[in-house]
Amino acid sequence: MRVLVQNFIGETRAVALGTDDVPLELFIWRDRKIDPASRCGDRLNAILRHIDKGQGLAFLELQTGEEAVFNLATGRTPPEVGARMVVQVRAEAQGDKLAIVKPVEAEVLLPSGITAFDDWIGNLGIATSSVETISLSEENELDAAFETAFASSVTLSGGGVLRIDRTRALTAVDVDTTGRDRNKSGLSVNEAAVVDLANQIRLRRLSGLIVLDLAGAPKGQKAQNLRDLMLGELQTADIRGAKVLAPSALGLMELSLKRTVRPLLEFDPMQCGPQRRKLEIFAEFLRAFERAAVNHRTSTCKATISMEMKHILDGQTFDWMAELSRKYGSRFDLDIEVSQTNPFEIRAVE
Repeated sequence: MRVLVQNFIGETRAVALGTDDVPLELFIWRDRKIDPASRCGDRLNAILRHIDKGQGLAFLELQTGEEAVFNLATGRTPPEVGARMVVQVRAEAQGDKLAIVKPVEAEVLLPSGITAFDDWIGNLGIATSSVETISLSEENELDAAFETAFASSVTLSGGGVLRIDRTRALTAVDVDTTGRDRNKSGLSVNEAAVVDLANQIRLRRLSGLIVLDLAGAPKGQKAQNLRDLMLGELQTADIRGAKVLAPSALGLMELSLKRTVRPLLEFDPMQCGPQRRKLEIFAEFLRAFERAAVNHRTSTCKATISMEMKHILDGQTFDWMAELSRKYGSRFDLDIEVSQTNPFEIRAVE
């Protein structure tokens, strides 16, 4: 296994590559001024705002301004509304789902990007000598890995396609046998789908309820074998605590995975939830502007932006222009185009 990493202004992105440079896992870290959302492992100040005794839930406001929730302990007197406490994030917010936290007797702690990256490398079990920092100048295996994680379909070994669609309630996965050639793979199409889905769960950070619509409706021992294969592949992918049911009479295999980190789609401006769209557009803009500066070291980099983009930039607390100028010199320019529909277009001017 090897790791490729890119260090943009305000953002670090990395990919762990396995055999034949297949992407296994992705890492992304943002400066907290760009993305103030709480993250797994953070310890934050919080104020208890509401208790729902019927559901056994307590709702809090975090120091980030986010709302979070924790389960009340059965048989114990809940804290008073308005109580202040320190909580640790167990699951990040995603979509309309709140962050899940737990009260702790500890000091506030917001790990740095360096700490988060070192922890990620440690969890992968690889040496720092296997980490390679790559240039920002051109598209590479890291960009390709993110594109794979954002794509709605994956080609199966031996042909066929796995189509992955996220809905509000679950992630639906369909096995399309078009173009399948059994001679190109020792696995059946359903076995290939199970193996590849386990890999995609890890790469895309999928969680919650996942339903796999298999080809046909395997029954008896074949159905049980597919369930066992899925459990084994998830374990190989270091995904713990998954619940997997054998395929139903209609050929549907159901999986339930514990929610922890934000799914990768939440970092795609085209597919993220509405509450993250402005953030992701800004992050994409900043990467593109910096990449233009690297590719055109003696040119002025000019961005033509829409009015929407102007409002996004005006709302930033992160001093992105100062950071770009400090690193690459004062050769960045903005031009507002009222009629422009794309958020931004960047070009080099000699």
